[in-house]
Amino acid sequence: MFNILKKKNASLPAQFVRYFISGVLASSADFFSFFVLTTINVHYLLANIVSFLIGFCVSYPLNKNWVFKSSKLKKSNYEALFFLLLSGVGLLVQEVLLFILIGKLGQNDLLSKLVTMVLVLLFNFTTRKLFLFN
Repeated sequence: MFNILKKKNASLPAQFVRYFISGVLASSADFFSFFVLTTINVHYLLANIVSFLIGFCVSYPLNKNWVFKSSKLKKSNYEALFFLLLSGVGLLVQEVLLFILIGKLGQNDLLSKLVTMVLVLLFNFTTRKLFLFN
């Protein structure tokens, strides 16, 4: 089990386990920030953007340094920009889903955030693996 946590194990299942662990950490920061912001009456779409940025600050270093073996890009500043771009697409997807779930269907904001986080987690892993990291 602990061998799967070592970066040198580049198998897809090992990467996904590490991605899941780093995702839990980043998602915890994201969700807690969203909770605090919506509790103090920040609009849920703005709270989602701010909490996304906080989660991003946790996620990028973990993905770069622990989850994936190496980058497909040669320059690290391009890598960070492309990581942000892919994450931004995930954020856009999440914003639309939150708008539908909360704004149109009247669902609970925290439950909606959790549901959309799971969907975006799968989207982010797939796009990062296909387009950014080996």
